[in-house]
Amino acid sequence: MNIKFTYRQSLELSKSEQDFLLIESKYFGSVETKTYTSRSSALDLVSILETTLTFVVVTNLQAFGKGFIGEDWFKNLGSKTRKEIESEIIQAKAFIKAYFEVFVKNKENKQDAFVISETIGEVTLFVVINHYKMTDELLDRLPQALVDTYGKISLGYIDIESKVCQLFPDFEKNEWRYLFTPTFNGFGNFVDQYFDFRTNRQIQINSKLDFINRFDLIDEDKYKLIINALIDR
Repeated sequence: MNIKFTYRQSLELSKSEQDFLLIESKYFGSVETKTYTSRSSALDLVSILETTLTFVVVTNLQAFGKGFIGEDWFKNLGSKTRKEIESEIIQAKAFIKAYFEVFVKNKENKQDAFVISETIGEVTLFVVINHYKMTDELLDRLPQALVDTYGKISLGYIDIESKVCQLFPDFEKNEWRYLFTPTFNGFGNFVDQYFDFRTNRQIQINSKLDFINRFDLIDEDKYKLIINALIDR
């Protein structure tokens, strides 16, 4: 697994946070750190620290044959490849847990986001790990959700018009059920489309109020969305 940390040059880090970024994270894979002084973005997502994960085995597969999609995709892969992916998922679980312990757990909830991202061809997938209602079970399920989402997007099973998307939990079910897939028209307003992994359907949203109510958005998470419907513009 490859890990890349990106954060503001002025970000104040505790000794334990510095040690994690520079030393401890290397136990989980190949690590790169990058800082910036300022950057602009069309996204409303405000990140404290962005961590890009690359599942080497998954991205090195030449093709995800038709058997990849659906509940049987994993067991349809070759035995060696399946074991390698399982190993990376276990490694990612351990990394995310350790990362969460150092940067998020037992600290005052921050409105800004701790973000994990993944690049899938031309698409960038974001996920926030410090939602106000985040649970240990959601963190544990995240690596598998990232791999599953990678497969579906790679095969064009999910349309990402804007090339930007965000995994979002069903907090009641403790699962990564939704993928926000806004069209270009949604930017600056609200996420106007999402994919539901439970029903395997892409669903349109017709208004800002519908989006807010459908996902029970709260003020504590308003800067943790790629498009923030809670901002008055």
